[in-house]
Amino acid sequence: MASGDFSFIGGGLLNIASDSGAVVSGGSVNRARGKYSVVAGGGGALPSDSNLASGDKSAIVGGQRNIASGFISFIGGGNGNTASGDIGSVVCGGSGNTASQIFATVGGGVSNRASSNYSTVGGGQSNVASGNASTIGGGVVNFATGVASTIPGGAFCIAAGDFSFAAGVRAHADHLGTFVWADSTNSNFSFSSTLKNQFSVRATGGTRFFSNAGLTAGVLLAPGGSTWSSVSDSALKRNIREVDYQEVLEKVVALPISQWSYEAQDESIEHIGPMAQDFYRLFGLGEDDKHINTLDPDGVALAAIKALYEENKGLNGRLEKLEELVKKLSEK
Repeated sequence: MASGDFSFIGGGLLNIASDSGAVVSGGSVNRARGKYSVVAGGGGALPSDSNLASGDKSAIVGGQRNIASGFISFIGGGNGNTASGDIGSVVCGGSGNTASQIFATVGGGVSNRASSNYSTVGGGQSNVASGNASTIGGGVVNFATGVASTIPGGAFCIAAGDFSFAAGVRAHADHLGTFVWADSTNSNFSFSSTLKNQFSVRATGGTRFFSNAGLTAGVLLAPGGSTWSSVSDSALKRNIREVDYQEVLEKVVALPISQWSYEAQDESIEHIGPMAQDFYRLFGLGEDDKHINTLDPDGVALAAIKALYEENKGLNGRLEKLEELVKKLSEK
């Protein structure tokens, strides 16, 4: 039945185009009920299998049990999908997916929901993007509830903070502007952010950062470790030479050591150490006079210890001689 003005049915069985300019190209038991709406095909033998394009200028390419009820909404195919946002909602395919708000999009997968304005779920299963402009790339049972929050994939992740990012397994970015990565460790406990604008990583296989393309400069946090290890292979160094231990010791004696707080931290948090300007002036080590490379104070301390050892060794020798002299004198 083509009952709308300028409506058209190309073929098929038990199809209805009931509004102005509505089109059903084929298939069976399909309904084009919105103005200029289109159902290209699909449907099935039962009324429950039909595709329904009820929004004005909505379109359904094929599949079955799909409903495009929003203005200029679109369903590419699949089974049981709904594009019901007021304007421009899209479900490309899959099964049981819902795009229910303005310009919300579901790319495919199963039982996914893009339930806020401009939200997106790329695929996967049972994912929900409910924050405005939130995005879930895929995975299983993920929830992006914050504004502009992102979950690229993974399982059981939550991006609840606005502008937050969560990925992996049971990663929870609960605060504003947080980044949380949780590895595949089989744990019933989630790995969660604790403060806003925080960067958090759970990597039980260790963490590596490299600062050059050849992967010969960087740092490693070993599995189970609590401190960074710097690349220090002699094969990766040049211009190697001995240092004057005594000279280093004298510079250490001349180096001012202060107790202080960072301006960026609460003043109750204090540290002890040299200023970068003094350290660079005395030793000339590192990239500039605004930073102290953590390798250099270790090297300076070791060199100073060796100088003290030599001094102590000399003093011990003199002491032994004095003791022998005292012994001889006492025997007379």
